[in-house]
Amino acid sequence: MKFVKIASAAVALVALSMLVYTGHAEQSAAGNAKTYDFKDPKGVNGIGFFLNSKYEPFVGTGSGVTGTVTYDPKDPKAMTGSISIAADTLRVTNPTMTEHMHGEQWLNVEANPTITVTFGKVTKVEDGEIGDKLLTVDAKLSAMGLTLDKEIVVGAMYLPDGAKARGGAESGDLLVLRSNFIVTRKDLGIKPEMGGDKVGNEIGIVVGIAGYEK
Repeated sequence: MKFVKIASAAVALVALSMLVYTGHAEQSAAGNAKTYDFKDPKGVNGIGFFLNSKYEPFVGTGSGVTGTVTYDPKDPKAMTGSISIAADTLRVTNPTMTEHMHGEQWLNVEANPTITVTFGKVTKVEDGEIGDKLLTVDAKLSAMGLTLDKEIVVGAMYLPDGAKARGGAESGDLLVLRSNFIVTRKDLGIKPEMGGDKVGNEIGIVVGIAGYEK
């Protein structure tokens, strides 16, 4: 009987120790999550876009990136946050085309000043080729007064103490996000009746941005 009591006490002590350790591990893991600000002090962050068509393929750029993302390199699936771009910063090489693109018949930037991607559930994590993590994300794209469900792949690269090396801050970590995906004019309600011979229906988006630890 005495042996049974001692054994039971030992089991209880081990269980308690495991519970304390598990709680500590969870707390430590949670402590690795940091929030990164993508309003770039260097003014480098931006996107590219490409519309292919029979007669007039063209490319453009956008800046005015803002947003915050919370990321834990030990738990990439827990990534949350959103990234926005100012619609009136979208430009193509021809100034008249840019003016038309900003107008009511196209982007209508006065009524729709921002384009935002909000990260939802991360459904898959894979190793990328450059040391990043490739996250398959159920995202929401908000633009033109609409919100679209969109699965995208985001490359997330955590760079400890990377802020000084990049410039723009004396210290702190960096989170670099990369992505490319396609949306369509029809999805966004931008002249959906228009054919794609001159202005392509598919819009290819390329993103490469860096966020600084807050």
